[in-house]
Amino acid sequence: MTFDENSVRSRIQLIAGYLAEMNLLRGMDSEEIFNDVFKYRAVERLHELIIQASIDVNRHCLGELYGIAPTTNADVFVQAAKVGILPPDLAIKLAEASKFRNFLAHQYERIDPFVVIENIESICIDFQRYLDCLENYVSSLQDNDTEI
Repeated sequence: MTFDENSVRSRIQLIAGYLAEMNLLRGMDSEEIFNDVFKYRAVERLHELIIQASIDVNRHCLGELYGIAPTTNADVFVQAAKVGILPPDLAIKLAEASKFRNFLAHQYERIDPFVVIENIESICIDFQRYLDCLENYVSSLQDNDTEI
C-alpha cells in the first residue's frame, strides 16, 4: 500500500462534515441535548466518528510515509507530533480524546452523559485544529515534491 492523498483528503472532508454536525449541537443548550435522547445519541456517536476517522487517517499517514505502526490509538497522535504532522500540545489533547473514544465504544454502560455533553466544545475546537494541521501537512508534501 502507498500513501493515498485522495483518501486522506476524502477523510478530511468526512471529518469536516461530522464537525459541522457537532457544531449544530454545540449551539444547543446542554439541557436540551440531555433531555432529547436522539440529540444525545447523535453527540455520542459523532464523538466516536470524529475521533476514529482521525485515528485512521493518522495510522495511514504514519504507516505509509514513515513506516510507523503505533500500538495504541493514543500513540497515533503522539507519533504524529514526533514526525511533524501535529504540534505536541494538540497531540496530547487528541491522545486523551482517543481514550475517551475507547471509553464510549467499550465501556458504554458507565458513560456519564454530562461528560459527553461537556466535551462537545473541546471536540469542535481541537478537531478543527487537527483538520487544519492535517490539511497543511498534506499540502506541504505536495509543495516539497515528496513522493505521495
